Amino acid sequence: MDALFWRAMSKLFVPLPLRAIHTWWKASGYLKDTLKLLARKQVTMETLDSAAILVSLATGARDTASSIMFIFRTRRIT
Repeated sequence: MDALFWRAMSKLFVPLPLRAIHTWWKASGYLKDTLKLLARKQVTMETLDSAAILVSLATGARDTASSIMFIFRTRRIT
């Protein structure tokens, strides 16, 4: 529930350029983890999750990437 509150607050009060920077910052963590997995020649669900995030960012769908990371974050909490 805490993640949902902060997501709503950031959408309402944080300017778009700062949200974009924050989204790229969070995505860099997923990229780092994925590169480690690929270096060990492991293709896991986390690898595919990261690919979805990176493709969304590469195609300019920043809101989609942010939503995917939000869903992953809430999935890890429960």
